[in-house]
Amino acid sequence: MVMDPGILIATTPHRRQNHYWAKDSIWRSKLMGFIFDGLGAVPVTRNAKSRSLTPDPGNSLSRDTTELADSPCPSPDREPRTRTTTAASDVSTASTSASANAKLWEATTKMLESGELVGVFPEGTSYTLPHFIQFKDGLAKSAIEYAKSAQKAGRPSAPIVPVGINYLDKELWRSSVAVIYGSPVSVDEFVGRPVADLTQQIQDRVADATVNAPDWDTWHAAQIARKVLFPAAAFDLVPRYVPVMQALITLIADVGNHPAVGPVKSAALAYHASLKRHGVLDRAVYLVGTHDPAQIGAKALFHAVQLVITSLLALPGGLLYGAIFLLTDMHNKKEPYTECHAQTKGLATLTLVPLIHFGMTLLGLIAFGPIGAVTTELTLIAVSVVFHYVVDWCIESAQILHDLAVLAVLVGQDETRALARDRNTLHVALMETVKAVATPDLDVDALPYGPFRQEQSAPTDLPKGAPTFPEPSHPEWTRPSADVVRRRLRDLDAWVHATDGAEGVPRRPAMRWRAWPVREAV
Repeated sequence: MVMDPGILIATTPHRRQNHYWAKDSIWRSKLMGFIFDGLGAVPVTRNAKSRSLTPDPGNSLSRDTTELADSPCPSPDREPRTRTTTAASDVSTASTSASANAKLWEATTKMLESGELVGVFPEGTSYTLPHFIQFKDGLAKSAIEYAKSAQKAGRPSAPIVPVGINYLDKELWRSSVAVIYGSPVSVDEFVGRPVADLTQQIQDRVADATVNAPDWDTWHAAQIARKVLFPAAAFDLVPRYVPVMQALITLIADVGNHPAVGPVKSAALAYHASLKRHGVLDRAVYLVGTHDPAQIGAKALFHAVQLVITSLLALPGGLLYGAIFLLTDMHNKKEPYTECHAQTKGLATLTLVPLIHFGMTLLGLIAFGPIGAVTTELTLIAVSVVFHYVVDWCIESAQILHDLAVLAVLVGQDETRALARDRNTLHVALMETVKAVATPDLDVDALPYGPFRQEQSAPTDLPKGAPTFPEPSHPEWTRPSADVVRRRLRDLDAWVHATDGAEGVPRRPAMRWRAWPVREAV
């Protein structure tokens, strides 16, 4: 996905240059080629038979089917093809791919020798799952080959730095993202060992920096537990999103067969289903359940005033960029793959915003000359900055007012009170459950593990004629060590029962001078 390289470029320490491997078919589109050239990507030619993207100087006909770049989204050329060509044509195609990838290998070696970075997405494809898929061996194989050549030349090898990119809600236009850089993996100690050993080490390190659930039920239950225990109105969870979610998944999955956990998971899923059925967010139910009618009325009045003010401030930017929102939403309604939605928004923003600025500035130049062009561009920048800072407040207030209206008019007072009561009951049950399992003498190994469903990455209700793709390989789920489980539960207990948030999850300040996304999806 094109968003991930951009996130890495923006967060790489010391502002070092990044380069990426990407499948060569991306450059068939001039627009995509221009964008990926700007991202520092280099094309990789795939073997038509093995679909290999791994440059292997020692074996030009390698059968390693590893893709070392993050594909923007599934595309029809990923469908299995019926092979009717002869063996000779397969060898010819493989030789062509190997020749092209030899140039890639040469360019990559020069990048590493000059101290630059090469970003690799080891899954090799995009997908929509509650966990990462099985890593391919291409990254490990290439790193070992480079380490061998570096040792012969007397140069240091290139370590592998695992990075976890965690979106709180990727489908939002401006989702918060938690990026974690792990400790480097030394490749030298894996020279002479099976490539799979290094692949497994990389996968374990990335798992430590990312949020992964074995199935969607566990994911939804953990997300609801997060919102109930750490509501966005009171906590700024982004700095602690990964460890909090890892601890909640440990609670629900790793010790899910503990007698105290099963009922809480069922209650969380039932509450999640109720929110989905009524079409409201947990934030509104939290507001109803923690405030009396007078306080709710005051909150509603505050958000109504805030909505009016921010709407007026955001109106110029909305008129300027409204077409981008409408076009991408119309396109995504026809796109069955969720993973492609964020890509569409990102590409539309990257391409259309500069075009809008260029067109408006050109009109200013034609109409009023150079001074008009400069004035127009400065005005557009001012409008964009104001829009950037107020649009989240505007949408936040609109969402809260919408949810309060739904709860008051459509759901009804009795059902609303029942929802608030269910939420409060779930909150108390979660607090008690965390307290019960976060004990030093918890016998983790004595608890049964699983079973979990193997989720499918493709939607179950694909429209007629939509392309289908082979399912990616799923990792074999194993429970973390007992020490890791107990440590995560102990940390979760400290965060949950902290009185001022200083022990872990920061409290959200009463006044936010910088706008950041605080919306949450159900």
